[in-house]
Amino acid sequence: TQSTWVFGDIPLKLTEQFIHDILLYLSRLRLLLNAMVVKSSFVSKSCEIHKIDIDGVTDLVDKLVTGIYIEDDDIEAHQLELKMLQKRYKDVFTVALTKTQIQAIVAVVGLSKGHWFKCPNDHFYAIGDCGGAQEKCPECNPPR
Repeated sequence: TQSTWVFGDIPLKLTEQFIHDILLYLSRLRLLLNAMVVKSSFVSKSCEIHKIDIDGVTDLVDKLVTGIYIEDDDIEAHQLELKMLQKRYKDVFTVALTKTQIQAIVAVVGLSKGHWFKCPNDHFYAIGDCGGAQEKCPECNPPR
């Protein structure tokens, strides 16, 4: 079957297979981007990372860059694996701010004490004049 998409004034007829292929390609690009972020973070802190984890991410990036086919089901599995690595090595992905940097951020945002919160996963967030803290961290559990 075909779907008609309109870009500007130009109607395009795209097959379902073509749309599926584009979405799959975008999933692979997202996987490559996430793997490269993890790899670059690992390389900068290689002394703190197990070699097997560095090698695994490096192999994944190499496969994606060289165009080796990755099955649809494997894309999601690799994404989950990258998330697990980010959790395992969360200190590598956490940016430590100096006291001066924190003060500058607070000054720019313009909210005083009592507006800033920290969730159990160490995510900081601010709440303006809405009347109280949300039960869920916007980083861990974005509002629906």
